Amino acid sequence: MKINKSIVIVQIGKIGDMILTTPLFSKIKNIFPEHEITVLASEKNYFIPELHSSVDKVIIFKKNISALKSIVTLRSARIDYWIDTKNMYSNTASLLVKKVKPNRSLGYNYDIPIFSDSLNNFNYGSHAIDINLSPINFFKNSDETFSNFIKPEIVIPDTALKTAEEKMSKFNGLKNILINFSAGSENRQLSSDMWIEIIDDLKLESNFNILITGIKNDQNEIETIINRSEKYKINQILPDSFFEFAALIKLCDLIVTPDTSAVHVCSALNKPIVAIYSNVNWNYEKFRPLSDNQEVIFSGNENNLEGIKKGSIPEKIHNILPLI
Repeated sequence: MKINKSIVIVQIGKIGDMILTTPLFSKIKNIFPEHEITVLASEKNYFIPELHSSVDKVIIFKKNISALKSIVTLRSARIDYWIDTKNMYSNTASLLVKKVKPNRSLGYNYDIPIFSDSLNNFNYGSHAIDINLSPINFFKNSDETFSNFIKPEIVIPDTALKTAEEKMSKFNGLKNILINFSAGSENRQLSSDMWIEIIDDLKLESNFNILITGIKNDQNEIETIINRSEKYKINQILPDSFFEFAALIKLCDLIVTPDTSAVHVCSALNKPIVAIYSNVNWNYEKFRPLSDNQEVIFSGNENNLEGIKKGSIPEKIHNILPLI
């Protein structure tokens, strides 16, 4: 009887974390083409690996009583390699390895060793792409740095792309600048007053549309921006799903966004971007954009986006406009 060979890759973080893990799926499949690749995902990010061509199975991990079901499912399989690239200690990671009992486990070990094989000495870069691809260095015994030339991988369903194309059809014929208002937390967002100031400062030619998007919880601020902008007509475009949001990014010419998953979608699609970060160097180094055409601006504060110099964001936008 044939015994299935199995590799489990753990990524139970946010959407952006999963996007930045996608290159690992392809690289592992290239090294182990006969192994079944399973991704243990979270409720927030499972739909990303579900569409990836190198992933055979996705298991959704829930941090409650139903977690037992995931553990039982995994423990019943013969797992050759368990790979977890989270580069900090995690109680959940420790519990999973103890309960699932894979043949070998790869991960970052610290004061309390969790994994049978440590990745600590196989990480050669500061970007999340490098961190997530450290298992490739382990298996190939190489010292390659990846983030400069490997981009994330994202598959946009045809249905989401078609819906986005229909919403964008009335803006055809002009260049489209998409402003993403929303971020994962308030301290990563610019206020509506700041966006109004930025937009009114743009001095755009007539061949550009300004579009704005965001989540429904931010609708009041978005409407404030639209209503109070004096120089330009701002058009809101509201996606109904994450993949439709990704499709909008694909269809627009320039994305202006705070530090959020939109940055990593732009990296995957190689879209021109102006990205806005708080003044936290390690966060930028780990999650910086990888688009070929990019401009980055930092706030004067490590806790929020306050302290950005007046006129600096319009300046960054104008720096990149000739490239689109």
